[in-house]
Amino acid sequence: MKGFDEKNLGYFGEKYELKVINQIIGTNEQKSKGQYRRDCKFGRKVLPIISADHFTHSLAKRIVVFMKNYFNRMNDVPYYDTISEYVKARVPDEVEQEMVLTYLDDIKHVDTQDNMWIQENTLNFINTKNLHSVFKKIENEYINRGKY
Repeated sequence: MKGFDEKNLGYFGEKYELKVINQIIGTNEQKSKGQYRRDCKFGRKVLPIISADHFTHSLAKRIVVFMKNYFNRMNDVPYYDTISEYVKARVPDEVEQEMVLTYLDDIKHVDTQDNMWIQENTLNFINTKNLHSVFKKIENEYINRGKY
């Protein structure tokens, strides 16, 4: 059995990482007469604390790195069209590009009926994982090396 250090969001199942990224990106909800309102509160909350290391799938890691970079530059959560445009502009290999875009489409269409649980569980996991990482760093750098 893996220790907590070795676990990531893939621990919760094959489609869980898709659901997490889907929840980070959020949704466009029609408000009135063709106007849309973007719901990406979860993305705004989690992007500052999540990292690619929290994911198993290499394509999920790539998309999360892009989203974090975009969020840090633009102070906004990128939507599917922005991610797709980025992939087309930055991934020169057509086969690789198609793989990322197919994975992005899987994210967009994954069944997420359990939104609140996914968001709560993900935040708890990431916060615990980050806290555990800080404790390990303190232990390795100060307690075990006699800097304490």
